[in-house]
Amino acid sequence: MAALVRHFGDIDDASTRCGVCDVCDPAGAELRQFRRASSAERAMVQRIIEELRPVDYRATGTLQRSLEVTSRDAFDGLLDAMTRLGLIEIEEAEFEKEGEVIRFRKVRLTDVGLAVRPMTPLALLISDGIVESFIGSGLSPSQRAAKTSKKKPAGKAASKATAPAELSIEGEALATRLKQWRAAEAKRLQVPVFVVMHDRTLIALAAARPRNPRELLEIDGIGPTKVERFGEQLLQLCGER
Repeated sequence: MAALVRHFGDIDDASTRCGVCDVCDPAGAELRQFRRASSAERAMVQRIIEELRPVDYRATGTLQRSLEVTSRDAFDGLLDAMTRLGLIEIEEAEFEKEGEVIRFRKVRLTDVGLAVRPMTPLALLISDGIVESFIGSGLSPSQRAAKTSKKKPAGKAASKATAPAELSIEGEALATRLKQWRAAEAKRLQVPVFVVMHDRTLIALAAARPRNPRELLEIDGIGPTKVERFGEQLLQLCGER
């Protein structure tokens, strides 16, 4: 950031650390991981393109329903991949209905997207979340120790650990509150909901109901970065009855 400021001639501020960018705040940096789209995902992308081709735009919710995509996480992941590839543009919009402001997202094809045909090669990369083991030097010793002391179960134990958790009635209610919180955070950060938290992590959180940061770190998919960023809110949600 300082180098960018210096480039534009601000010598006085160029020596001041901003405390925000990845260089000045390595502990807050996020390393996102990606995977190549499957053939089924590539086919769905083509269906999205064909749905958008004859219109100026579609609301994302309407588009998802018309394609009968049941998972919002998966659908947002495809839109995210298409946006990064320059195939579509997404715009925040709103309208008023009976005195209430309704917000939604409009998605439209770009010129690049319009040119895509079923046999067009596309380097589609699907975001697979955030690498939780990316630990910055700014973390406290206790957080680093808690993170590095976590061990992944092996063999059959690993399969059991990653199995979907059974939720009680209280757990189901907590999962609903967590989904509402996740949706609000994703909108605030302007990212797909799975970047904030994967479904499997959310369900594990609702089942475990952690009471402190140490117990939060024991949830698969929650590392020091998430505890620093969302820990207080998550513990408050988990403590509600």
